[in-house]
Amino acid sequence: MDANNGRITTLNEELVTATDSLKGAKASHAAALGELEKLHSMCVAGAVTYEERVAQRQKEIEALKQAHSILEDWQK
Repeated sequence: MDANNGRITTLNEELVTATDSLKGAKASHAAALGELEKLHSMCVAGAVTYEERVAQRQKEIEALKQAHSILEDWQK
């Protein structure tokens, strides 16, 4: 009987420790999911398509050509 009571006490202590560890792991998991959601919105969801990058690059090239032309005309 004493051996069984000792084993029950030990198992209860292990159960409490495991429960506390589970709570901590769940909190860490929730924090990690929150951080993942932030990163997803910054990195994946906001990604610009290839066509949009090409269009932006073309606009920038045209603006640089216009600026170059203005500077060339100014010196003449």
